[in-house]
Amino acid sequence: MKEFDFAVGQTNPQTFPLAAFREAADRAIQREFESFNQYPGVKGHEGLRRLMAARESEREGVPVDPECMALTNGSMQAVTLVGQALMAQRGDVVVTEE
Repeated sequence: MKEFDFAVGQTNPQTFPLAAFREAADRAIQREFESFNQYPGVKGHEGLRRLMAARESEREGVPVDPECMALTNGSMQAVTLVGQALMAQRGDVVVTEE
């Protein structure tokens, strides 16, 4: 039986699928190398948004439009975007919990 320490929020290096990630990275680089030199737009990489929308549609049982999704570079970018979306004009107030 393998032990997994979830307290540190890190993967177990012994279970990390290194070979599979190398193969996937190689395929992605060959297919997407030109787009690696460009910003993917304000909502994030379109192909990944389509994939995520399809997964969520299947998982949740309701259609999810990839145009209604935004991929962020971490929680702070998401918090900033939500704040900007909720403030229509200068001086608007957004109330959040701690």
